[in-house]
Amino acid sequence: MSILAAAVIVLAQGDPRDRLLEAIRETHVDNAQKALADLVQGDGARAARAVMAALPKARERLNVLIAITQRARENYVTVDTSFGFNINEEVVKQRQLEKAAARVRETAARALEGEKVYQSILDIFGFLKPDAIPVLAAEADRTALWPLKGEILEGLGALGASAELAVAVERESSAAALAAALGASPTDVGVKYLAHPQWQVRHAALEALRRSKSSVGSIVDAMGPNDLRFRRAASATLARITETELPPHPDFWRDWW
Repeated sequence: MSILAAAVIVLAQGDPRDRLLEAIRETHVDNAQKALADLVQGDGARAARAVMAALPKARERLNVLIAITQRARENYVTVDTSFGFNINEEVVKQRQLEKAAARVRETAARALEGEKVYQSILDIFGFLKPDAIPVLAAEADRTALWPLKGEILEGLGALGASAELAVAVERESSAAALAAALGASPTDVGVKYLAHPQWQVRHAALEALRRSKSSVGSIVDAMGPNDLRFRRAASATLARITETELPPHPDFWRDWW
């Protein structure tokens, strides 16, 4: 194939970033995944910026589709199905009900497609090239938008960017961001946060310790008798680490350990 012919094909396909944004607007899963696949093949830093630009739009589009579905459901509920003696009126009401039900199915299917587009963008983080990591880490530090920060931190976890996540754990002051940074990647640093005052952080600390056999004693000690939710989560983490199942109470685990 000549260079000119190859250039014509590239131009015909269009910029994958633009194609991704178009796929989000059209809620087209296949086109979104094809555009993402093309982004992954190119420059990692550029792909990272394209994904970060697409995420808020995909999230917003999904929220719109969910709202439309909710309105369709409300319309279905309010259709008048009261009994009457006029046969023609009953036929009209039945048709209205069927039409409303069809609208619910249509909008729900569309919302599901929107969810698939959004999830496809999240999933692509793990396939980006290593040169995407500094771009993502810089944006996670800079952005004040919590949803995007959380998505990026999880993306860094998918990329195995343990050093960047360690920095984020030390830097983040809000409970939500700290929890996202902790839960994104396995790390023994989670031991420091098992007694954090915010429950989200405590649970994220358990997730961070999901592969740490050396943290078993610390997790057992953190199982306070009055926090059943944390005890159950801690017990599940201990079971994953030790391949042993015991009731969610520190006394059982302490005796075993």
